[in-house]
Amino acid sequence: MDFSKSIRRFRRKIRPVGEKLEKGRQNTSRLQTKNIVIKAAIFLTLVVVTYAAFPRSELYQYSVTVGDYWRHETLAAPFDFAIYKDEGVIESDKRVIRYNTQPSFREVVALSKS
Repeated sequence: MDFSKSIRRFRRKIRPVGEKLEKGRQNTSRLQTKNIVIKAAIFLTLVVVTYAAFPRSELYQYSVTVGDYWRHETLAAPFDFAIYKDEGVIESDKRVIRYNTQPSFREVVALSKS
């Protein structure tokens, strides 16, 4: 085999010059399919990440309206806080409690025997 023949073997075939070949768009349908697959993969990845980021099992199970009292036993403050009242309000609260509460007595066995 001659060297000139071997060079011709690896030589590119001459193609007709056209609009698609000049701009490098030989397989446009293949590129469009590839772009659609990449976009779909990105979308599915984002959906999976979003679904994994938010908890599904722990839903808020209480209905709350503004100005209403909390009616469940789960109300607890993470810290202690003071409630400031005037002396007159405290004394009136004590009077109301004494008036509305019935007295209860217990027998102390150690004192009653002596």
